Amino acid sequence: MGRHCNILDCSGYNRRSTPPLLILTMSWTGVPVVYNGSQSAEPHPDGHHIYQKPESAIYNIRRILGTGVLLVDGEVHKRQRKALNPAFGPQQIRELTHIFVDKALHLRDIRIEEVKKQEQGVARIDALAWLGRATLDVIGSAGFNYDFNALEKGAEEDELSCAFAAMFQRAQRFSLIPILRALVPPLRFLPASGDSEAAVASKTMFRIGMQLLKTANKLQLETSKTRSLGKGGTSCLF
Repeated sequence: MGRHCNILDCSGYNRRSTPPLLILTMSWTGVPVVYNGSQSAEPHPDGHHIYQKPESAIYNIRRILGTGVLLVDGEVHKRQRKALNPAFGPQQIRELTHIFVDKALHLRDIRIEEVKKQEQGVARIDALAWLGRATLDVIGSAGFNYDFNALEKGAEEDELSCAFAAMFQRAQRFSLIPILRALVPPLRFLPASGDSEAAVASKTMFRIGMQLLKTANKLQLETSKTRSLGKGGTSCLF
């Protein structure tokens, strides 16, 4: 899927490909869809930038995560990607491996304890939910030097973790009005259930995110050794 201007840019590539691309426009939404009729014509990494997110997806992502690297295109995206790439280099990933291992072992121990609590050593565990908690802890520790404490069952819920949960639970809840707002921009003034909770969660995410960046920036100014900032992704951005 992509925007009209970018679909039109594909016309030259369409003439060069064999068989040609089939371009279909959904009339009721106005969203163009590109179908590749040839396996040999895919992938084309040098032309990935012409396939951009549809406006409905941009609207939904912006409401959940704000305007960031997931939404920018073209030269702006290239600049942001260049700034982020050092955080995902081989050396950085190698130094973060212990976080993945530690959280995995912690999750293993939690599951073992859950099984021991049950009679006959048999228990039913929601594996997906626990994997989600472990993932959140890994993202916090490796990316932001922030402890969500999501794996600690019974521990006090973290404010940022609650904000993320509120946003994604709302996104998974089916409702007609949010769908209409995404597909039909003139209808975005319509209120929907959960808008106030989403606004509060968004402000919480932005506030804590700014605090994390300010803390990392302050540590960077206080020392000339980047390694002392920790091995999180934020240390590579300053």
